[in-house]
Amino acid sequence: MAIAVWQKGRRLFSTAAVLMILAAVAHTAGSLASGPEDPVGRNLLESMRNYKVPLGMGMNPSVHDIYWDLVFTMSITFAAR
Repeated sequence: MAIAVWQKGRRLFSTAAVLMILAAVAHTAGSLASGPEDPVGRNLLESMRNYKVPLGMGMNPSVHDIYWDLVFTMSITFAAR
């Protein structure tokens, strides 16, 4: 007996779901593995770490922190779809 996920009529949906999970993993791995290799990129990254944004309610994250929050939010959104 075939697994219910791969039954006729569900194959396209199941394939799309698996591809979205793979895209989420690739997005996260690519973001974590990459880093600036040139001096300009390293300078930009350091500037992002040093620039703080007052958001209120005691929150004062750096732009670098906001960037990583968006990276992980996109990965979670890909996997949750």
